Amino acid sequence: MDTSALDIPALLVMLVVTAVITAAIALAGRGDNRRNRWLGALGVTVVLMALGLIDLLRESPRETHLATVFIGIPLPVLGAVATRAITRPLKHAWVRWLCVFLVTFVLLLSGLLIGAAIAPRFLPS
Repeated sequence: MDTSALDIPALLVMLVVTAVITAAIALAGRGDNRRNRWLGALGVTVVLMALGLIDLLRESPRETHLATVFIGIPLPVLGAVATRAITRPLKHAWVRWLCVFLVTFVLLLSGLLIGAAIAPRFLPS
């Protein structure tokens, strides 16, 4: 009987998704072209939302609201773009990307919780 309050597979998936978002923003943000940065953010958002929707729609009795995907993915991506822009003056790149990673992780967790718990109260199911 598993009595742990920590779901290790879910935590690992969140860490991987956070790393993917951070890496995509880093790759798209090379140079000073803002359009590439936003296109990279849009691309990672669309891909992750598609994966999330496929995962949710495969469930036969759907227990999770679709708002989880529509709120839980764009929030950390936009947060990663904003954190990248805010941390531009930092000297060390590893500190900058650590900040982006940590903010993205917190926003991913927050967005998924908001999408799963709060948004369904205001949206039809």
